[in-house]
Amino acid sequence: GVYPGPTIEARRNEPIKVTWVNRLPDRHHLPVDPCLHGPHSYDDKHSHPRPRAVVHLHGGHVPPQSDGYPETTLLPGQSAAYEYPNLQSPATLWYHDHALGITRLNVYMGLAGFYILRDPAESKLNLPQGRYEIPVVIQDRSFNHDGSLEYPESWEEEFFGDAILVNGK
Repeated sequence: GVYPGPTIEARRNEPIKVTWVNRLPDRHHLPVDPCLHGPHSYDDKHSHPRPRAVVHLHGGHVPPQSDGYPETTLLPGQSAAYEYPNLQSPATLWYHDHALGITRLNVYMGLAGFYILRDPAESKLNLPQGRYEIPVVIQDRSFNHDGSLEYPESWEEEFFGDAILVNGK
């Protein structure tokens, strides 16, 4: 896919509805620590934890049913429609995975993106726009010798990568 995820642009006081679909593969690319509360989700056909996800609009003033609570996860193939009323000041927000016990893995793998809330006052500021406006996310990552992402197999209170990435590069 794309990292960061697709940028959503919305207008202040104009509600939108977003349907989030879990299109993750059947197995997580990173090791899932089964000691943590939350990352388990087994069914008859799967003997391993299935990749779960739920989307949280960080900083968004949203109704409870659209907040992306950690327990309201979606398994691969499931979807949920969230309503964002956009009744707040314009801002550059971000959406990210918020699944209980597995958020750190899903965000590390790239389940995050921009949500830009705009209003008419912004256009009067003569700021760069269109192809000249480039939202930037700066994050740390570590890589294995084969170029795949490296991440601890067991949960750690803090983890710092040894490479700095800008928009995933």
